[in-house]
Amino acid sequence: MKIVTEDSERQLSSIMLEKFLKVDFINGNGNFREYFDKEKSPFIAFYDCNPKNKELFAEFSSLFTIYNSPGKQQYLIPVICTEFYIIKSLSTLNYDFKFRYGWMETVLKHTLDKKLVKNMPPKELGYAGSNKNFETQCKMVLSNSAAFYHNVDKEAVDGKGDTGKYYTEDGKHTIKEKVMDFARHIPCVVFNCEKPEGFNRVSNILDVVHREIGRYQEWADSSYRVVLPDNWWEGDCPEGGL
Repeated sequence: MKIVTEDSERQLSSIMLEKFLKVDFINGNGNFREYFDKEKSPFIAFYDCNPKNKELFAEFSSLFTIYNSPGKQQYLIPVICTEFYIIKSLSTLNYDFKFRYGWMETVLKHTLDKKLVKNMPPKELGYAGSNKNFETQCKMVLSNSAAFYHNVDKEAVDGKGDTGKYYTEDGKHTIKEKVMDFARHIPCVVFNCEKPEGFNRVSNILDVVHREIGRYQEWADSSYRVVLPDNWWEGDCPEGGL
């Protein structure tokens, strides 16, 4: 059994994760059908799915109907995105994001609550990325962190100081410690090493599949947008939205 994700194998997070996890990277949701058609061994596929993207959700539903196969031990689970689990892990491990803009702390807070922030500051301020959906908001949070940056290729950060240090030995936590914490946030995990303490073996993968579909649907059906006041980034932002 192994995990399959739509991430690129060249991303720093992928290079880090594959040190301790059994995982295939297929470089885009659009490659799942080809992978499913060719792959014969058991796997659990994580499908990044924005619930408000009707085409993407329809594709997931189609794939789930066609390919989800307990007989072949091949399963499909909807997930938010790898970046969200990285952010959750960074927060759990008490890392300082070192944002280039102080107001990004507010965006981080709502991101950790799985809320999509509406009424973002004007792009003229110069921050990186956008938040047209929750996945791009997660990428925006990492892209505006001076310490961690978004999942760029390894070659893009070599020799550039702290940029991307989360993906290396940084003196605070080992790579293994980071991967193990990340693993605690994702729906399920397959290790390429001896199972660490604190992780339970799954007796029925279908139970995990149904549990995660229920959790995902609950989030998708919720009011997960938070509308902040005009010019909120210029001063203290209230805890809640409008």
